[in-house]
Amino acid sequence: MKQEIISLILHELGDGNEIQLEKFCKRYLIPLETLKSILKDYQDYIEYHDSTLRLRAKIDFLLKLASRGYPVNELLRYISWREFEDYVCNLLKKYGFNVRKKVRFKACGRRFEIDVLAVRDQIILLLECKFWRRIYSRRYSLNMAAHKHIQRAECFRNVIFRYLKEVVGNEIKIIPLIVSFYETDLNIVEDVRIPIVPVSMLRSFLIKLDSMEDYISVIRVYREGLEKFSK
Repeated sequence: MKQEIISLILHELGDGNEIQLEKFCKRYLIPLETLKSILKDYQDYIEYHDSTLRLRAKIDFLLKLASRGYPVNELLRYISWREFEDYVCNLLKKYGFNVRKKVRFKACGRRFEIDVLAVRDQIILLLECKFWRRIYSRRYSLNMAAHKHIQRAECFRNVIFRYLKEVVGNEIKIIPLIVSFYETDLNIVEDVRIPIVPVSMLRSFLIKLDSMEDYISVIRVYREGLEKFSK
């Protein structure tokens, strides 16, 4: 019953962030106290104002539900890819990164687009945000995405100073990664060493970033023109 009520709440919220409690309880014949009891475990994400229930951290709320066994495919119905990317961007900003979305560039005779580009000092993160609602072979799809992303990153290093004039320092580190809403058993694509980071673990990844450079792909660009791909 608890999961059914949570699903009804998400359905009623739709694209918005609030519902009228009395109308909701009357429509679905749910006692108000029962509803509040169920939502007590999620008070970090939900607030009450008069007779209104307001969701103040939608994706954090959904991630919490996913961690408690709610079907991810069901949860993904209630957020858009834009909300997902915005969530990733806001988290990066909290850790001191300057963020750009949808960065388009030409290199290697082709056109590319980076979902999210994040800069902090000499570190540049190139993030590919994967918000697949249905994947029949998620591991294979992530593997293919990683190979395409490393090609994108290698081409970007050739034009980096054209697009990022504000970057300072003699050695620039470009770190490509894939962020997924789903938890996955594929933590890294070994042959290209691209990390696959569930969005629920992105905060931890950013905290440990400096200590992970020996285990993931880092493209090093030197201002004097020397470039080295470190694996």
